[in-house]
Amino acid sequence: MALSSLQWMFILANCIIVPITIAANYGLNDMETISFIQRTLFVLGIAGILQAWLGHCLPINEGPAGLWWGVFSLYASLGTVLFGSPSETLLVLQFSLMASGVIAILLSLLGSVMCIVIEVFFAIR
Repeated sequence: MALSSLQWMFILANCIIVPITIAANYGLNDMETISFIQRTLFVLGIAGILQAWLGHCLPINEGPAGLWWGVFSLYASLGTVLFGSPSETLLVLQFSLMASGVIAILLSLLGSVMCIVIEVFFAIR
C-alpha cells in the first residue's frame, strides 16, 4: 500500500525538473521560474483531463516532451547568436510550438478527411 503512489513522485519530478532546467538555461529569476513551473503543471493537468475525457480514457500523465526539452536547451546557447537575446529566442520558440501544434491538428484533420474520401471512392467502384 505504501509503494502504490511511488510512481507519482517520478511523474511529478519530470514535470518539475524540465521547467527548472529551461529557466536556468534562459536566466529567468526566481519568480519567473516559479511561474513557469506553475504554467507547466497547469497545462499538464488540462492535458490529463482532456485525455481522460476525450482521448483514450486512461489516467496517463505525460510530462514535457524530451525532444522539445532538447530543442529549448540547444537554442538557449544558439538563440543569442541567431535572434539577439534570450527573450527574442523564447518568442521565436513560442511561435514555433504554436505553429507546429496547428500543423499537427491540420494534418490529423486532413488524414481523417482523406480516409473518408478513400472509403467513398472505393465504395463507389
